[in-house]
Amino acid sequence: MNGPGHQAGSVAGLVGIPRAITVARRIMEHTPHTLLVGDNARLFAIREGFQEQNQLTDPSRLAWEEWKKSRTISDVAHFDSNQSLPNTSKLLTPESHDTIGLCALDGQGNLAAGCTTSGMSWKIPGRVGDSPIIGSGLYVDNEVGAAAGTGHGDEMMKVCLSYR
Repeated sequence: MNGPGHQAGSVAGLVGIPRAITVARRIMEHTPHTLLVGDNARLFAIREGFQEQNQLTDPSRLAWEEWKKSRTISDVAHFDSNQSLPNTSKLLTPESHDTIGLCALDGQGNLAAGCTTSGMSWKIPGRVGDSPIIGSGLYVDNEVGAAAGTGHGDEMMKVCLSYR
């Protein structure tokens, strides 16, 4: 997000494209929109010259396989099955999510902020956290300041934490 003019861009559910934060900046700079999601965010990125890439690493795959061994089928269910939803109450731990937020001030006194995350591990499919939500994951106003948050995004969205 840019302080002058409150320009903003974000993506959610972007799969197979590295540097999602750069795709978000392209949305801010090249479209009249603020948020693109899912497959259409991926198609936009490809149209803008980003390359698709398999982002699954061996350590991530092994961690997921170990996690599955200790869970019931309902904990690993997806919406394309007839299973019940996972019990998310035991999913959030300090190790189960990551976010990077940054705020910058340039030589002309203009503020900018960025927020990027891999998301919460083992979440219900389709869950979007606070990072791409302007006012929750980040907010910039040149007259007031800039903020980017990390933590439990579902709670942060309830109070528009970065805007506040």
